[in-house]
Amino acid sequence: MRTFILFWTLRGCRASFCLVILVLLSVSSGKLEAQPPVTLQNGSFEEIEGEIPSGWNFSSGGGFDWSVDTDEAFVGERCARVTASGGAESRPFANLGQTFDATALQGKTVRFTAAVKTRGIESNGRGQLWFRVDGPNTGQANNILAFDNMQDRPIKSDQWEYYEITSKIPDNAKVLILGLLVFPKCEVFIDDVSLETIDDVEDTDTTAYAFQSGGASNARVAQTGPPLINHWLWLVVVSLVLFSIGQSGWLGGNSAADELTQETQHRFAWIRKFAIRFSVIYWLLYCLPSPFSGLLFGWETPVVTWYTNAMTAVDRWTADNVLGIAREFPPPRGSGDTTKDFVHLLVCFAFAMFVGLIWAVLVSRRPLKNDLRVNGLLRSYLRYVLAFTMLGYGLAKVGMVTNQFPEPNIDQLYRTWGQSPPQNVVWSFMGTSRPYTIFAGLGEVVGCLLLIWRRTATLGAMVTFGVMLNVVMMNFCYDIPVKQYSFHLMVMALCIVLPDAIRLGNVLVWNRPTTAVTLRPTYRYPSLIWIHRAAKTWLIVVGVGLPIYTKIRLEMNPPESLLGEPAWFGDYEVDGFYRNDELVEPYSDRERWKTLSLSRSAWNPKGGRGPVDYLLVNKTLGRTGGQVTVNLRGDTIRCESISPGNIKLKFEGDDLVELEYGFQEIVRVKVHRLRRENFPIYNQNFRWIRE
Repeated sequence: MRTFILFWTLRGCRASFCLVILVLLSVSSGKLEAQPPVTLQNGSFEEIEGEIPSGWNFSSGGGFDWSVDTDEAFVGERCARVTASGGAESRPFANLGQTFDATALQGKTVRFTAAVKTRGIESNGRGQLWFRVDGPNTGQANNILAFDNMQDRPIKSDQWEYYEITSKIPDNAKVLILGLLVFPKCEVFIDDVSLETIDDVEDTDTTAYAFQSGGASNARVAQTGPPLINHWLWLVVVSLVLFSIGQSGWLGGNSAADELTQETQHRFAWIRKFAIRFSVIYWLLYCLPSPFSGLLFGWETPVVTWYTNAMTAVDRWTADNVLGIAREFPPPRGSGDTTKDFVHLLVCFAFAMFVGLIWAVLVSRRPLKNDLRVNGLLRSYLRYVLAFTMLGYGLAKVGMVTNQFPEPNIDQLYRTWGQSPPQNVVWSFMGTSRPYTIFAGLGEVVGCLLLIWRRTATLGAMVTFGVMLNVVMMNFCYDIPVKQYSFHLMVMALCIVLPDAIRLGNVLVWNRPTTAVTLRPTYRYPSLIWIHRAAKTWLIVVGVGLPIYTKIRLEMNPPESLLGEPAWFGDYEVDGFYRNDELVEPYSDRERWKTLSLSRSAWNPKGGRGPVDYLLVNKTLGRTGGQVTVNLRGDTIRCESISPGNIKLKFEGDDLVELEYGFQEIVRVKVHRLRRENFPIYNQNFRWIRE
């Protein structure tokens, strides 16, 4: 009979899995931050009419061509390519865009996103996304309600990257126009375009300008940040509750002294069996391949790759068939709070719920004591996952030379408080004081070392919980995109503490004695005991000892010490632009340099082993000109992102005093060195007494 039930259960697993996900969606009142495209047509450029993509309009003043490209596609098989080969007759740029009715979007916040890359940039060539909202009487200047054309952040990268513009659509909006601007000379590729409605504005730096009083003011629309509580994180809270049920000793006791009736004991025992199995499946799905990835020096790579690809395929299927999210998942860009991450959270929860129920039914008649060993193994697994994660984060903070939070660079020092995104505020705060950063890192390292051993695991989990609670609050309150993962780490620490919760309560809360826990060997057979000891020794040596040794070695011999950086590398403030010894204004206010910084890094972002030189230009309007790779040859810098590309340098001793480059004519930029000791944030010494 059980085999018959299992057959029909497995046969309908696909439908049941979808049903579980749909039930979870109906219970949760939260929404994914990104919704499917609303009114945009053919954002992937896959639909073709003749030789051009349908739904798109192209206009230029001559000297521009556009076509479909099948060799450079980022998503799917096609992308659009705009080639700016020369000057224009009536318009200095080309526009590839769409226009549609904005009535249905009134009052909503939308995000316009596209993947863009460039190639063969010459002169002032570049690409820019643009976004405009018109009110009644479309076409008149005083009816532009919102506008952003990325003039102050042009696209010049030769790698596929996502760019976005976010804006609140005014209540009287009538027409929405968006697209891509291309300026000669260059080629610009665009793919995976989407227009999405979102609950809240996440990045005010890319919010479109809002024009009020007939376009007289370009003050940005004030937006509120995302809510502190994300409803999807309630799935993690439910996982914690089920883990606690699996660890609860008063549920399903088998002793004759129990006050519960046999029927109640059996019912609670089944609930506990389900809770244990749910917890095992959920945490394994969420944490794998951690902590095993990297412990076998690459031998596990095929398995890790297979698992990662399999989970990505399941997430993609769920997004397409259950949640209706048609757009492609963006490639990893450093955020742990993407749509894919929340879809993966739902998949782990739903799969654990579904399989856990079936598993609990099949083993409902087995003694509960057989499951208690599984509890211990799961707790040990979470200990190592949390320990190795804490060690990685901790070692990244304890270094004087190599540190997760570098000292604020010249761009951050010159940026005003109001121009700093919340995440930059945290990075500047942490990087300003190296002792405090090391203190924060030591808390994570100590938590790791205590978690390794069973005798100190509870204390290690308590230390880690305190550390992670602070990290979670910083991530939530300063919009650092590791909210979901850090919340999971904090819950892991709670899961490790839970088996000792009653004993801790007796000592710390009720002030009464408690019983000691007998630490028995995990396995009864001597051969298994020795295998366990050998495996643990390997984990400690490779997972803990090797990272600590590598960190010490990096601190003693940092890669940057072998670079041979020129003495004139550093930070400079711009005194002025000169032409024929006369002070002149730059081409435009947005091109005026405020500071510049020259640096050398041992890490090549393109995968090479040689050092890379960087030039960072900070402009008057507070927006950075971007850190760009440059080639240093003698007294000349080759930089394709600054017209015309060659910058000649002049020195006095070890200091740079002047740059010479051609814009419309030969322009000289006079500079003087900036030393960080001149800033109060660095020259304010520690004082015990401060009246």
